[in-house]
Parts: sequence; C-alpha cells; structure tokens
Amino acid sequence: MTKPQAKIDMQNPFIPSREPICRIADTALIFAVAVAGAAAVAAAVIRQIAQVN
Repeated sequence: MTKPQAKIDMQNPFIPSREPICRIADTALIFAVAVAGAAAVAAAVIRQIAQVN
C-alpha cells in the first residue's frame, strides 16, 4: 500500500544546506577542484615548455 501524499517527505537533495559549516565545506570542495585543475594545466604547460628546450 502506498503512502498518502501528506506522509511523503519530499526534500530536494539538490538544495544546499543553510548550515554555515556545510556552506564552507561546499565552497572548499568547489575551489579544491578548480585549484587542482589549474595546477594540472600549469604542470602540463611547464612540461611542454621543458620538452621544447
């Protein structure tokens, strides 16, 4: 038997949390990925320059 509509807990998992620690963690994770990408690009450019000389 299915639950009545009023009993279903509909929370959207894609809405960010309002807790400050969660916001800080989300921001840190986003910037960590961006910094890792920038470091990979820098390493690739330095490696390419080193092979030319």
